[in-house]
Amino acid sequence: MDKSVSLSVKIVVILSALSFLLSCVSLYLNLSSSLETRNKAQSESVSTTAGNDNGSSTTDLANTLKDTQSVKATMEKYVNSDWNVQLEYPGDWTLSKNPGPDTSVLVTIANGEYEFRLHLAGGDPGICDLQSGEYRKVADSERTYMLKVESNFGRQTVCEKETNSDTYVTWAQPGFISYAVPQDADPEMIKVMDEILLSYSTNP
Repeated sequence: MDKSVSLSVKIVVILSALSFLLSCVSLYLNLSSSLETRNKAQSESVSTTAGNDNGSSTTDLANTLKDTQSVKATMEKYVNSDWNVQLEYPGDWTLSKNPGPDTSVLVTIANGEYEFRLHLAGGDPGICDLQSGEYRKVADSERTYMLKVESNFGRQTVCEKETNSDTYVTWAQPGFISYAVPQDADPEMIKVMDEILLSYSTNP
């Protein structure tokens, strides 16, 4: 009787051990499968994200180039053979010749409150005292201007360096150039006006 019980106990223990072992194997296989699935999903996600980033970068670059070309394509040119001057300005700005009752203004290029004005003026050009008042510099490889900033009047007057001299004077041909700007002027709009100024030429 004891031997029979002992054998039964051994069989139960062996079966329990086998069952536990099978459970462990099954658990291991499930974990391995889950890890593999997750890693694959992460890999695909990274690949997709990289693809999207590259696509986005390519699209952004294309759009930037398109915008640049569009801006260049919409640039307009103003030429006045009578006064021997010319300049370029953005197509979304409005050019007015001899605007309003002020006949001393040859042309105005405007965008809202921002106005680039080319004035007619007789006599000698005015001297710009760079030691007095507020001035800012506008320059490229060919020319240098100093603009007198009069914030109270919302005006900036262009001064050009005389040839072979350190003296700056207001514009002499055909008169002078000034900006009209609001009190809290947008730097980007000022930059556009500076580009118009740098395009100015007295040899069309």
